[in-house]
Amino acid sequence: MTDHQRFAAMLEREFSGYLQSHEDTALSANALVIFQVDGETEFNRWHREMSLRHRELNQPVVEVHVRHLRSASLLEDVNLVSA
Repeated sequence: MTDHQRFAAMLEREFSGYLQSHEDTALSANALVIFQVDGETEFNRWHREMSLRHRELNQPVVEVHVRHLRSASLLEDVNLVSA
């Protein structure tokens, strides 16, 4: 898996969580989502090209513009226990 693929997978997971917590956000079930992240020109070009290459006929396209990514983990109060 390439760095771009890992980054896209992370964005997809985070966006899925965003949609779950923002149920008022309307998005067609079969929409093609293209991520565009501020400061990530190479990734943005790659993701647009790869996404559009796999677009189905008449599939709606939604661009998700991400202005900022969190640098810290979302995990809180973690306890590791050896098994």
